[in-house]
Amino acid sequence: MFYYEISNTMKKLLLLLKLPPPVTGVTRMCSAVLENNELFQRFNTRVIGLSYAKDVKSTGELNPVKFFRLLLNITKTKFTVLTFWPDQVYFVPSLTGAPFLRDFLFILIMKFFRRKIIFHLHGTGLKDAAQKSKFYKRLYCFSFDNSEIITLSEKLNYDLDFLSPSKIHILPNGIAPLLETAPPPPLLVKVGGEESQKLLFVSNFYDYKGIPELIELLTEAHKHGYDFTCTIAGEENNITSVALRQLIDKNGLTKKVKYVGSVIGDNLIELYKQSNIFVYPTKKDAMPLVILEAMRAGLAILSNPVGAIPDMIGNDPETLPTPENLISLLTNPDKTRKLGEQNRKIFEQNFTIDKFNSQLLKIFVR
Repeated sequence: MFYYEISNTMKKLLLLLKLPPPVTGVTRMCSAVLENNELFQRFNTRVIGLSYAKDVKSTGELNPVKFFRLLLNITKTKFTVLTFWPDQVYFVPSLTGAPFLRDFLFILIMKFFRRKIIFHLHGTGLKDAAQKSKFYKRLYCFSFDNSEIITLSEKLNYDLDFLSPSKIHILPNGIAPLLETAPPPPLLVKVGGEESQKLLFVSNFYDYKGIPELIELLTEAHKHGYDFTCTIAGEENNITSVALRQLIDKNGLTKKVKYVGSVIGDNLIELYKQSNIFVYPTKKDAMPLVILEAMRAGLAILSNPVGAIPDMIGNDPETLPTPENLISLLTNPDKTRKLGEQNRKIFEQNFTIDKFNSQLLKIFVR
């Protein structure tokens, strides 16, 4: 547990944050909150970091270590609420299944002591779970009714239409810009007189991230004789590296597709710099940071219009992950460059970490 205390006259803010490990979009955005220096200057703040799994693959496992960490976090939270008595609690809960039931215990503590809660929802699935289960619907209504909720986009508000929050704030994700100000040109390698473009897919291997669809898309382009290479980066989960390599080999893509495992930090930034088309056929998402990273790097992007992705790259049919759109980018480097430059400008205008930090601070000070 981290302590930030500045002045007894300041309003007290308790941050309940999911912090790495594992490294996910949610834990990265929670870590970004800790880097908001102005927040800690304006509020007397304490932080409780909630972490249970050592990596993405073990997120769904139940074991004694996780149970011990849960008991420890509950004890810390009770003690902090009683001794610190925060005016506001900022909580980033899991939204479905057993992880929500676990986080519901923290909600009970805040509700019991009548603390004001601001929930930051980094995903979807509430409405679907509520429709399937009256039990979950009751828990959701108890948790979120009459509380403030932060969502990533107005496009995600449909997931809350059975609830009665006191206020809904819209706050898109943001990441730090790169030092370069000019977008890099598409990386093209001459092969037999033709241009070979570099594709990239980055995501932890959840089954809904579209890895089989990615391989199918690449297979179609390869069958028609188009030249490319594709790098796949991410940590195993529902889909294993063995299953991925089997898919690659089965479809004759061994020389075209390379899996490099989990990549983070400067090495990940370098992967984006070395690529010029980002292919992300996800089937379920909210506001994925990997798309923001691809936009920041000036890449053309193909993805499905799920969650808040249309807010990021638009809703043009030409950005869908189809064989026709991929082939169009593979054969039109000027179009690829233009889309990449457009994505980078949209990122710089709307999705930087400074914009995220300033808007989050405004929510707290209202």
